[in-house]
Amino acid sequence: MKIFLLLINLFPVLCWATSKNIVFNLDGTLIQGIPASRFSSYTNKDQMFTVSIAGKPRYFYIIPFASQLVAALHSKQDISVHVVSKYSRQDTLAILSKIRIPKPLNDSFNKIFENGSSHVVLTQEDLVSGKIDLSKVSTDLKNTILFTGYPDIVLPTYKSNEVAAGKTYYYFETFEQAAAELASNPKLTGLIPSTKEEWSLDQGKLAYAWQILLKANFQSSEDLVSDINALKFNQADWTKDGLEWAYANFTEIVPKWVLSADRSTVLGCSEYSVIKKKFQKSLSFQECLDIYGTKFTFKTDENLRKVVGCEEKDEGTSAFIQKSQLSKCLDKNKDAVKFYWKGYKKEKCDSYFNELYFIQEEKAGNCGDNHAIEENGKIKFLSLFFDGTSYIEAIPGIMKLGVNQVVDNEVYKKFDSIAISQSLIKLIQQKRESNNKQVAEPAYDFYRDTRIVMAINFGLFKKIQDNGFLNQHMTKSSNGTLNPARRADAEDSFLGVKLEAKYDSVGKLVHKIRPKYSYLLLDAPHSGMGDTIVTNQYGNIFFKFKDSIKNRSTFTPGDSLTLNTLQVPYGGTFTFYYRSSKTMSMLETRYWEAQIWGELTLKDVDYVIVNCPGFATLSDADIEVFKQQDLDVYGCHLTRSNGSIVNVMKGGQL
Repeated sequence: MKIFLLLINLFPVLCWATSKNIVFNLDGTLIQGIPASRFSSYTNKDQMFTVSIAGKPRYFYIIPFASQLVAALHSKQDISVHVVSKYSRQDTLAILSKIRIPKPLNDSFNKIFENGSSHVVLTQEDLVSGKIDLSKVSTDLKNTILFTGYPDIVLPTYKSNEVAAGKTYYYFETFEQAAAELASNPKLTGLIPSTKEEWSLDQGKLAYAWQILLKANFQSSEDLVSDINALKFNQADWTKDGLEWAYANFTEIVPKWVLSADRSTVLGCSEYSVIKKKFQKSLSFQECLDIYGTKFTFKTDENLRKVVGCEEKDEGTSAFIQKSQLSKCLDKNKDAVKFYWKGYKKEKCDSYFNELYFIQEEKAGNCGDNHAIEENGKIKFLSLFFDGTSYIEAIPGIMKLGVNQVVDNEVYKKFDSIAISQSLIKLIQQKRESNNKQVAEPAYDFYRDTRIVMAINFGLFKKIQDNGFLNQHMTKSSNGTLNPARRADAEDSFLGVKLEAKYDSVGKLVHKIRPKYSYLLLDAPHSGMGDTIVTNQYGNIFFKFKDSIKNRSTFTPGDSLTLNTLQVPYGGTFTFYYRSSKTMSMLETRYWEAQIWGELTLKDVDYVIVNCPGFATLSDADIEVFKQQDLDVYGCHLTRSNGSIVNVMKGGQL
């Protein structure tokens, strides 16, 4: 693979006889690559950016103080700043466009190039044995210095011009991440910090570079290379001293907060001399506020567990600056502010900070299904939904999932299949059905006016008695279409999330959550909606399930696998809480189908219907088997339409 080196003179001052040439290796001293696998998990996104290189996204981190240091050097007479890059010119300009020079320039690096500055492009053909020839940067090699993290990238003749500045391979947000990478790939030794101290120092590599220049009196030096090589380097102390300059944007005099002895309160703002290390004349608060970042934090009363105010604090020290309006804290801490109904009833909506401190009463529309329940003097914050008889807690790890995201395996270890299934149904209701207008009197009430009825062959009852109702993922058999992997894809699409990253990778924990399929029978008048056609394909006895399982069931206006094949959005799946003013019609004309999620046993059965006309009949001994399981057994009454069975109802009790 060809490697291009791009050498760019960042600024228009070109006086080779008197200029000091400060060269930065772009990759490793101004930016650092980020492993693609880690980018999404990193938090400091303000310092990160993405650039497309060779058609693929590449992720980068802007090294702390990069733009401030370049701006400070650029502002000094007889100092020329250069960048050497391993990327093509086009890619380098794309990278540099992401790095902004602070005020007064207040522009991106490559904009400076476009404003008339000269620059030289060195390609691989210009190199000597693949090394950088610094004579192509300047003829004054005594005053040309290259800061780099990669060792031995210049011609041996110019080895003395090379100054090591930190590790280079990748940016890691914590030392633990760097250590894990090094452990997995020992060949990277020397390119990744191997100790926590090394990692910490690497964050301040440009502060260290600045201090090296200061120690060598770089502005007045007549032979900068010799003066730097004569130094006795002390990275730890010099980084510490350099950081003081860095925080002052590499200027000698800077506004700085004056803090109380315990550093908890800002007393004022004054000029501070970085060289003399002391405060000088006083300044207004605003002059410090213009420079230093501040944060807005809630003031809390620990005894009352209540927010009692909002405070503006210095971002670096957390020292108190001044009181602020509560709205500021609410705006700046949105991720930490949550809304909950007080108690089980949806009557009073309150806001809380960090799920600990009450803030104020809010608009009812903010609370959703979140409740703050007080028990034994403590408040529990729960996501609850009403199943028709009681409130059920939703699982946070499921409720936060977006479209096509995968359920974390830990959820299966912590919660049973019933709780998981109920939360999955709630997820559908919250993410999809909440977008539709829900009415008090729907065109058809699917919770109240339907029955979930499953047909099975009597010969399977003993297995059901022992193992519960199973799906084809567990039995590897079916009276319908047997294709577990295809069925699983369809089922994931019903939910809008994936139960596992790859089919059967989690196994039984997921399989017992996947649905068991059943007829859905419509009991109320439903003209124009279509009927379920009942046949003897699936069995000769019918289990009518309790309405309580509807809180973990879905239904489709037709065969779900067919609807999924037809690419009906989400397989046309609805929850039993769906309440619309519009009449729903069958999308596939064989039957209305119910899908029951989670473990299903005989305890979920309301009663059994047997001996339907045209179906295999049971003997008294067979019927006694059901009664021994405390199941109510009824004879059968059928309703027909156009010669087809469209409803199965219980007759007399047997």
